[in-house]
Amino acid sequence: MITKQLQSISPSTTIIVLGSLSAIKHNAVASAFSKYDVAIVRINADSKVNTQPVEEETFIGVNNRITDAKNQYLQDKLQNSFFVIAIENGIFNYITEGKEVWEDKAIIVAELEDGTKIQQLSEAVMFPTEYVDIAKNSGFDIITVSKVMAEMNVVTRSDDPHLSLTGKSRQQYLEEALEELVAVLAERKIIHLKYVSSMKSRYKV
Repeated sequence: MITKQLQSISPSTTIIVLGSLSAIKHNAVASAFSKYDVAIVRINADSKVNTQPVEEETFIGVNNRITDAKNQYLQDKLQNSFFVIAIENGIFNYITEGKEVWEDKAIIVAELEDGTKIQQLSEAVMFPTEYVDIAKNSGFDIITVSKVMAEMNVVTRSDDPHLSLTGKSRQQYLEEALEELVAVLAERKIIHLKYVSSMKSRYKV
């Protein structure tokens, strides 16, 4: 699967190794990097954490995805420059005004070729505590809070509860966080605008 994705990628194009097959994650990355000369290679990376990550488990999961995706890519890698991106949504518990609050947010990590990691967090979305409790009692290892809400018709889609809860899609939340990551990578000259890259290739700069 990886080899097929690598076909016809220009040598000057930077490869983004995405540690997920999720369409939402892929579309968010593609949109955020749309002005840059990049190609996305999707890899089914293992987070090695529960189906519903909680608190610190979310950070463990995203870094496990980074490691697994990178290891898989290196088996068939091209000579192109590359970096790895992984995204993991998890729920986080807070006490606000004496009340227990659960929020969902995405942890986004990019690992550069030299091992440097850059982390971004998405804006948080509040999940009703009652549905968190149901998922917890059922087992976070087998079900997510969003799946519980979808089964109880609280949200329309289990993979995008954000849209039903806030009116803004999960993809939009991810794109906003990814745009901050894009700015950092562009400043460090890890990625280049499509026009600049094509000019460099044409004149062998």
